[in-house]
Amino acid sequence: MGYLALQILGNAIFTSLVKVGRTRKLDYLLFGGVNYLVAALVAAAAVLVFGTQASWEAILFGAVNGACYQVTFLLMYALLSMTGVAIMSSFLRLAVFMPTIASIAIWHEWPTPVQAAGLLLTAVALPLLGASAQRTAPAEWRSWRPLLLITATLLSTGLGLLASKAFAELHLEAQRPVYLFATFGIATVFSACAFPLRARLRIPAGPTAAAPAVVLGILAGLCNIGQLATFLKGLATLPGIIAFPVSAAGGLLAVTIAGRLIWKERFAGAAVAGIVLALVSVALVNA
Repeated sequence: MGYLALQILGNAIFTSLVKVGRTRKLDYLLFGGVNYLVAALVAAAAVLVFGTQASWEAILFGAVNGACYQVTFLLMYALLSMTGVAIMSSFLRLAVFMPTIASIAIWHEWPTPVQAAGLLLTAVALPLLGASAQRTAPAEWRSWRPLLLITATLLSTGLGLLASKAFAELHLEAQRPVYLFATFGIATVFSACAFPLRARLRIPAGPTAAAPAVVLGILAGLCNIGQLATFLKGLATLPGIIAFPVSAAGGLLAVTIAGRLIWKERFAGAAVAGIVLALVSVALVNA
């Protein structure tokens, strides 16, 4: 469970850095590109150091994950323009139901009764943590259009998580550096292809927006590869029906607290209840 704790921390820091880049009006696409490039370079160094021979499975599943990373990154830009980091993160975490259901249906993973109770609480906690969206978001968030963004985000994030689970089930531990390189290498390519969208997305450019974006991107890249590497280790030691909900509830809890402490985001009563349930659910799943 220690690997999941590290993944939760790394992912929470990465999500917070994305929020900083969005709210400080930095060059968002440059920030994302540097983030993926740094992670890809670290993964490439690991491949060379360990002398890993690439397999098509690691490349394929890593490429799928990388493509989903960049698509989700762009969708996060739109979501953050409508709501806070805690609420946006709640939608991202709901995507764990896709790989969790797949873990049961495809890989026949079943929880103990106590763990099942924890998973049920997780299913209740996640929407509660995002329940304040309708009350705190601006008027445009309440229209039908954001539903398309939410649906696309859920599908993209869920597919990326499913790719990680599928790779973990192959038990190719030595191929993890290759998987990481494929993930962030493809994400870097997709990020470069997204640069023509700069004007359409009204992303700030210029030295004042670029220099901080590079620094922030380097930090984000180190967090990003760290959280994915530890998540893969976690999936190798824990069943997906445990790893995905714990990662979701723990990560959302960390981001929700950061949203309150750093950006003073308001919580509704339902969100407070969600925090309590998330803590209880993590304790039960670990029982």
